[in-house]
Amino acid sequence: MLQGKGVHATLLALALGAADVWVASEGFPDEGETSAACTSEAFAAALRAERPGTQVRAWHAGDPLDAPPEGAVRARLAKRGDDVTLVVDGTGKPVARTLPAAEGCERNVATAARIVDGALDELRLSQAAPHVDSLAPPVPWRKQVHVAASAGAGLEQGMFHVVPAFDVAAAVRYRFFELTLDVDVGLASHTSFKVSPPESGSGALGATTVGVEVGAGVAPRLGPGRVLADVAFGVAVTAVTVVSKSSATAVFQEQSATAEEPFGAVRAGYSLDLPLGIFVAARAEGRLTRQASFQVAGDPGQTPQNGGPVVETTQPFSFQALGMVGYNFF
Repeated sequence: MLQGKGVHATLLALALGAADVWVASEGFPDEGETSAACTSEAFAAALRAERPGTQVRAWHAGDPLDAPPEGAVRARLAKRGDDVTLVVDGTGKPVARTLPAAEGCERNVATAARIVDGALDELRLSQAAPHVDSLAPPVPWRKQVHVAASAGAGLEQGMFHVVPAFDVAAAVRYRFFELTLDVDVGLASHTSFKVSPPESGSGALGATTVGVEVGAGVAPRLGPGRVLADVAFGVAVTAVTVVSKSSATAVFQEQSATAEEPFGAVRAGYSLDLPLGIFVAARAEGRLTRQASFQVAGDPGQTPQNGGPVVETTQPFSFQALGMVGYNFF
């Protein structure tokens, strides 16, 4: 019988890497009408008949230009004097089997094909490369959930001009899906105004915005960090105050005002993990909001040309750019 361990070692290499089986028949004398049944091509045909669809290639051991590639699995049937041997070799330990020469080369070819086919069956070799499962245990879902908190600073478009902004955020990520909660504050932006006659007075308006937003998006791995892409919805609270410049130019009926504005936003950024659970990130956000109007000074019963109210409106579109530092709790 074939030596089982050697067959396993040799043909396992075929199952894991090689796509072809190379067969050769050599040393058989010309036996007249049966000589065609003793060739390498006949050996290949016999193995294909036993295992249809297998890639079987005939080769001739004496021809260096016809040699199989390095590491290929080879089956050689050879007659040496009164002995007929079948040798199967490849990257593993070679295996040899002696066949009865008296049965003739045609019978030897058929027997060799059945031996090789049976060994391939034992390995359950498929026509395609076999599927090999990972040896690592599956990661529990709770190990794929990550919670992080961060804080940062940057710039945002205020009501009147660009101002410094600060943000604190929390995030929960499962694999590469992410939910975020942000609270940000844009420092006050200012602009001066003057009430038209017959009213008099001048001053400055100050507008401060606080926003709360919830976002959902993805954070897939790219290079050493993660790409961040979110869609967010929230509410921005804008408070406008009036400050008169002096008592001599006091504004008639000056008043503060506050408005809540719902908004939608898109965010994009990049996060880079550092040792000890720390990460840094850069993020840009664009917001589209409903405009709010503020009446902050003057007589509401008059037109603006006759001392009527000073009215300001918020920006319909604003942007924010932040740098963040955070910590991954798990």
